[in-house]
Amino acid sequence: MSEKKQQGNGKIGSGNGGMPSKKANYPSPELEKLLAKVFDSLHGELREELGSEAYQQRRRDFVFHLTDWLKDLNDLHELFSHPEKIAVDEAAIFLIGMLSHVVPHINAAGKLMLGKIPDPFAKKPKRKSIKA
Repeated sequence: MSEKKQQGNGKIGSGNGGMPSKKANYPSPELEKLLAKVFDSLHGELREELGSEAYQQRRRDFVFHLTDWLKDLNDLHELFSHPEKIAVDEAAIFLIGMLSHVVPHINAAGKLMLGKIPDPFAKKPKRKSIKA
């Protein structure tokens, strides 16, 4: 008995290929305000150091980098919720595009919020043992 695989509809859902999306998830004004307040709560002292205009730009960049990929998030949720609705080649194209788009945004937001993001998966150099 062969399993019939449902093919995707061929529509480009995310702009990155593959996953059809129900609708774009644009950030709500409430989400943007919350993210700006989170940034302020951690970096309010930068306002004086950078000046108001530079600080506001950094805060806008932070909000942008955390919200520009909401459609990708919605499409990824659809893929994970309904893997039977998309062909392997469409899923591969979507995932490549999604990762290429989302990861740089997450890295940029992390750097704006935390200064730098360490790689938790990087191999640490082996320490030489000290013999007594």
